[in-house]
Amino acid sequence: DVMLGHPTRDHAGLSPAFAEMICGNMDITGKPTGQQNNPQDPCYSALWGSFKGLPPLFVLVGSTEVLMDDAILAAEAARKANVPTELEISTHGCHCYPAFFDSVPEAASANARIADFITKHCQ
Repeated sequence: DVMLGHPTRDHAGLSPAFAEMICGNMDITGKPTGQQNNPQDPCYSALWGSFKGLPPLFVLVGSTEVLMDDAILAAEAARKANVPTELEISTHGCHCYPAFFDSVPEAASANARIADFITKHCQ
């Protein structure tokens, strides 16, 4: 959950209202705050920062996850920065679904893939 840039983005474009709220230009009711912050400043969304020099990334997201598009954009940005990156989109996975490892079979297998990724890159 480090993105907070565009969780309401559909595949046609970014949600300008949400971006404006995140950077403080608009309050939750949609009223302008008078601030003129740039929503593409990396302090508001890691998507706009540099991915250069990051360690290998395993990006695991569910297809129903509100941050799915941010996860895809993060994986793309990491790859462009030559960061070894694996992106896995789990069909119908919800936000934080790997945390339900004791009750959701898909979560248990996701955690196994996470462990395999860590093992592979920490040898």
